[in-house]
Amino acid sequence: YYATYNFLRQSLWVHGVPFGGTGEDHLRLVHYLSQSGDIRTKKLGGKLRGLRASRGDADYDLARVVRSKDSQFAFSTADAVIKDFSTIPPLDLQGIIGAIKSLPPYTPPWKQAKP
Repeated sequence: YYATYNFLRQSLWVHGVPFGGTGEDHLRLVHYLSQSGDIRTKKLGGKLRGLRASRGDADYDLARVVRSKDSQFAFSTADAVIKDFSTIPPLDLQGIIGAIKSLPPYTPPWKQAKP
């Protein structure tokens, strides 16, 4: 998960996509990818969300047994996310970055006003 997260975050940050430098950046990155208006990054955001959930389960559910096939699936998913992001053509990536930069500032769910 962390290799994929860091690769994607850095890939966007070098193009001026804002990150806060906090733990909220994990959800911020998924939000950016999911809300960019591009179906490719929306799918990648969903996969990153799944990798993060699996990482959290492995870190915090001490009774959980992580099977070899689960580790292999996480690795292949992470590898595919990096490869798929890397194949986005530069002009398409420019449009995605522009769309992300035009999003309203990210607010994590626990800080959003309740109706």
